Amino acid sequence: MNKGKIKPTVISCIAAILCCAIVAAGGTTVANKLCDNKIQVAEKSASGSGASNSESIDADTSDAFADAGTDSTAADTADTGDTSADAAEPASADTASDSSAETPAEAASDSAPASSSSNSGSKTPSAPKEITLAAGLTSTNKEEVLKFYQLAAAKNESKIYHQSMTLVELNGGSGAVGAAINAFRPIAKRALEKNSDDNPGVPGTPEAIKASDWKSAKAVNDGTYTTLDIRVVEQTDGANGKSNEGPVGRSISVLDGVQTALDELDGVTADFSHAKFALKYTDAYIKVKIKNSTGEFVKGTGKWHHTVNVAMDNLNVKLSVFNVTLNGASGKVDYLVTY
Repeated sequence: MNKGKIKPTVISCIAAILCCAIVAAGGTTVANKLCDNKIQVAEKSASGSGASNSESIDADTSDAFADAGTDSTAADTADTGDTSADAAEPASADTASDSSAETPAEAASDSAPASSSSNSGSKTPSAPKEITLAAGLTSTNKEEVLKFYQLAAAKNESKIYHQSMTLVELNGGSGAVGAAINAFRPIAKRALEKNSDDNPGVPGTPEAIKASDWKSAKAVNDGTYTTLDIRVVEQTDGANGKSNEGPVGRSISVLDGVQTALDELDGVTADFSHAKFALKYTDAYIKVKIKNSTGEFVKGTGKWHHTVNVAMDNLNVKLSVFNVTLNGASGKVDYLVTY
């Protein structure tokens, strides 16, 4: 499966923002040169680096900060009964019927049994429903849809998928530092728009997805094709998230460690120990049409999407000998993989 991580372009853009913030705080000629260099790195890497994840910041930082202490694994125990409508695209009115206990699904070749809940009053539980690609599927049961999706994903590993990011919002926060970051918005927008790439492999880690990772799942079989509409549970990470962990990470992929990426940039350090920093992944969904006879995704129908809301407050950043504190900085980036 596609184990791709968000490449350093987004982080380079953040580094460039931080450099501009240093200058706004009273940098010298040396700081100006460093800032120019970092911006050039951000723009150059944008044209040659692929991104397998999107990063964004919610303008309402209070909600993101409220969840900042929740790592991606905590979302694994999220209430699976959440079928709330998606902000950008409302979820289907059909509700998903889950078994009382959800277990990680295992990928299979062309068919697999879907788990079914046991009837406590019956000595002989009903046999699990056999899921096959050839038969197609009409269901709102998350475990059944998950089995079908995993079977199809295994058939489409060699396909090439297009990944792109779009800057939706960038807010520098308060003071002169905020003004410098706001001035950087056009550069960040161009860098993200250029940072698109084609990569093989189904997004996320389909074989590791749990039924509890999804709010709802709907499959509709017309006899020739099965169309899937899957809504993923929201996920909030701090500075050290892992690309294929959590509901959105397993289903689509998320940013792999902001701190790790920043550590690789010479001269730039950020202290997250006392900062409020959150990456909240919202509006996450999977939509794809599958040909029953072959299990192949139908070209032009596949979408794997989420919006990354980034919020930073009281984040201390150091560039060479200069220090600055970012307060109220936020942004929002749409991440989309298509086939």
